[in-house]
Amino acid sequence: MNFPGKKIFQRGHRKSPSDFDLKYGRDTTPPSSPLKESRINDAATSQPQFPLDPECWEVDPVVHKEFIMWKQNPVLDQSDPFMQRIYAEDIDLCMAFPNSTLAHRVQRAIEDNDVFIEEVNPRQKSSCPKKCVLLDVPRFCKYRFRLGESDDTWYYISQLARNRIIAICDFLNYLRYIKLVHDMYWEIVKLRRQMALARLGF
Repeated sequence: MNFPGKKIFQRGHRKSPSDFDLKYGRDTTPPSSPLKESRINDAATSQPQFPLDPECWEVDPVVHKEFIMWKQNPVLDQSDPFMQRIYAEDIDLCMAFPNSTLAHRVQRAIEDNDVFIEEVNPRQKSSCPKKCVLLDVPRFCKYRFRLGESDDTWYYISQLARNRIIAICDFLNYLRYIKLVHDMYWEIVKLRRQMALARLGF
């Protein structure tokens, strides 16, 4: 039995994506700021994961220059030096799954904003496949995805695979809505950090 996913991007309070179904390719609401959200969350902990004091931050001059140039003509094309760097250093590594054929299809769907991800209904978990289709190894698969509206095939994936896909979706979705140059740069740094952590298994 299929059950509908919920929109991930909402203004105001936002639950963790792992708490509910995730939907990409249909929502037009700008994502809430992950950096502002982290300031609230980190303030409640004794060991913040991201420096709260802007004076502690240091801009990478090479990346920042590429970013400023990209901002003049913000595109998601890999021919742009900034996007080429993002793909080479983050996205391609996040999508480096053993099942490269399916991973390529997933990446294309992400770029087209046409991938649907949801958490498996708890009543169905006992009958779910126990092998992640992207990692191609035995894993508990509590998530599944499909590619586009016309494809009815559901692919079951592990938490690790889901985290990598969501990290890329969050990043590319944010690029579609960015407004202010300075805040935008630090949002991108944070989202790239999220992709790196997801790639390493966190």
